[in-house]
Amino acid sequence: MKKNNTSIIIEDLAGMVKRGFDQTATKDDVYILTHRLDRVEKIQKDMFEELNAAHTDIRHIRSTTDALVHSDIAQEAAIEDLTSRVHQIEKKAEFAR
Repeated sequence: MKKNNTSIIIEDLAGMVKRGFDQTATKDDVYILTHRLDRVEKIQKDMFEELNAAHTDIRHIRSTTDALVHSDIAQEAAIEDLTSRVHQIEKKAEFAR
């Protein structure tokens, strides 16, 4: 009877070892995973470069629009000044409306 128990235990142990090896990654599995990780890293790098480019574009747009706003404000002030001066000239020349 001991012999029978021992053979069952050895068979169980062999089955556990086999299942363990069946679940172990092969070289091919590791190669495929490495290849996929390389592709993911490339995609991340491309996305990072695109985000950097977009950020640079947004900064350029902000600086351009800020300059335009300041220019517009300066032009409005100049127009108001010129309008006031024209009214004064018209008044002195008696062309006032």
